[in-house]
Amino acid sequence: MKSLVVGIHLERDDIHVDALHVDALPLGDLWLSGLAIVDGQPLADRDLVLRVARVRGELLDRATFIAVRYGAVAPPLPAIRPEWRDVLIANRGNVEMTLKVAAASPKPRPRREDFTSGAAYL
Repeated sequence: MKSLVVGIHLERDDIHVDALHVDALPLGDLWLSGLAIVDGQPLADRDLVLRVARVRGELLDRATFIAVRYGAVAPPLPAIRPEWRDVLIANRGNVEMTLKVAAASPKPRPRREDFTSGAAYL
């Protein structure tokens, strides 16, 4: 079993989200919040993306984490960057969030070959 890393936290207590089953993974003197995923589960799976969005929403209320995007999976654990601790301390209480939600019924992307020019495609 692996964990999809959601964020990096200064304190373990910043991660506690009972209803959403978030794991606290130690990373040096910092903590990673992670969601358990089965080996081979696609990281773009709609249910997983929505689960991550719910967890980020809960963590967002606390404004105590650096978001990890693009599906970082542990193990292996990422290398610690020395500035993370300083960033977490300096921005504790500030909020920023980027969210991309998968569509329930996605529409097929148009084929460029079906258009006479780039302008027509756009």
